Amino acid sequence: MNRFDHASALAAQGLGVCVAARSLLHDISFDVLRGQWVCLCGPNGAGKSTLLRALAGLVPIDGVVEWLGRPWGDWSAHERAIHLTWMGQAQPIPFDLSIADVVNLGRWPHTRSGLLEPKENQDAVAQALKDMGLTAMTQRGLHEVSGGECQRTLLARAMAAQTPIMLFDEPLNHLDVPHQQAWLSWLRRHVGTGATVLTVMHELNHALAADQLLILCQGRLLHQGPPGDARTREALQEAFGQSLVFHAIDTHGTAPRWVALPRSIY
Repeated sequence: MNRFDHASALAAQGLGVCVAARSLLHDISFDVLRGQWVCLCGPNGAGKSTLLRALAGLVPIDGVVEWLGRPWGDWSAHERAIHLTWMGQAQPIPFDLSIADVVNLGRWPHTRSGLLEPKENQDAVAQALKDMGLTAMTQRGLHEVSGGECQRTLLARAMAAQTPIMLFDEPLNHLDVPHQQAWLSWLRRHVGTGATVLTVMHELNHALAADQLLILCQGRLLHQGPPGDARTREALQEAFGQSLVFHAIDTHGTAPRWVALPRSIY
């Protein structure tokens, strides 16, 4: 099966997660089409990171999760590695490796499978390094770089994998505005190939640029929809306790771009 040929990229049905007798997610169901950027939104403790980990198969679940139309449990470990990439917060940092070594790890499943020629792996790594502005510092060790440079390295490792499903938890942490823009530009290009990217982002004005929002509150899915839908903004207000003011920005003929500000500043 071609990695990009199923209309549904990720789906959940009756998804629940319980940890240490505490229920963290409750009966969540949704379907995400391929070729979309979807952002998980909600207040602290809503279950966003837990849902991302559940979709990646990293925590035990109740219910069903499907990747590209197949239940998660039907995929072999190697198939999972070449179809889905997950980048969480506060991942272990291999400080004894260089930036080049770390980014090359993103190609390990493909190299191991022998599916691609070495040049294709090298090109993927080179492009990820370029996109994250790391080309001139590939031989520096992670112990030598700043927090932002380390985050860019971990992002480049994930980007180099070029999988059809990618999950990122707070990918823009520690990044300055130019590198935020560089990563968001890469995201749009990758989605344009038919891939699907799910992100958790606390910055709502980044989230409101996504194709779809999944809005969580207290471990439940309140709403799924595009930012341009008034019901999506109503669900955000519900999730965040009516603390937001939304403004539409004129985009000169296309659908308006929405931004959110705290009500308290007005």
